[in-house]
Amino acid sequence: MPPPSCHERLLFERCLNEMSHKIPRLRQAMSTRDVETVCGLARDLRNTVSVLGLPRLFQMSQDIEYRRQELARPEWDRHCDRFCDLLERVQYNLQRRLSGN
Repeated sequence: MPPPSCHERLLFERCLNEMSHKIPRLRQAMSTRDVETVCGLARDLRNTVSVLGLPRLFQMSQDIEYRRQELARPEWDRHCDRFCDLLERVQYNLQRRLSGN
């Protein structure tokens, strides 16, 4: 895979910075069952996944924020965990792409 262009590099760095700060906070909020913070961070991260062109993660963030009342708590928790898992994969891939590996 060719190295990212200057524009891509800048975009990836900004997204990686956002994710590096917000994913740990999201995991922490999930562990303490802080629903409001989880929803707020999912909303914030929606912008990042949108910029990266990740529609599945975009939809998952919307579901976390807007469908929490209709989903049973265990299902909503699993959805949040899956969202975090996928975000961590994206974060890892961005780091690798920026390091040239």
